[in-house]
Amino acid sequence: MTTPTPPAPEQAGATVHDQQVDARLSGIERSLAELGARLHPGAQAHTEARLDRPQMVADQVDAALRQADETRRRAEADAQTKTTIDGLAAEVKKLRETPPAQAVRPLTALMWGGRSS
Repeated sequence: MTTPTPPAPEQAGATVHDQQVDARLSGIERSLAELGARLHPGAQAHTEARLDRPQMVADQVDAALRQADETRRRAEADAQTKTTIDGLAAEVKKLRETPPAQAVRPLTALMWGGRSS
C-alpha cells in the first residue's frame, strides 16, 4: 500500500489559497443565483414587453395613423359639442321674457291715429 506523500510546503500554501478562492467563488455564485432568482421575473417581463413592441415600420406607421384619426375625431366631437352649446345659449337668450309694450290709451289713439306721442 502506498501512502500519499504530503504536499511540499509551497504546494500546501497554494492548496490553502485554492481553497480560499474556491470558497469565495462559491459564495459569489450563491449570491448571483439568489440575485438572479429575484430579478429573473422582472427581466423576463421586460424582455417580453420589448419583444411585443411593433418591429415593423408599417406597424408603427399604422399606430401613428390610428392615433391621428382618434385625435381628429375627438376634435370634431368637441367642436360639435361647442357648437351645440353655443346654439342652446342663443336660444335661451331669445326665450328671456320681454316686458310688455306700453298700452296706448284710447283717447290718444283717437287723437293721433293710433300713434303715441
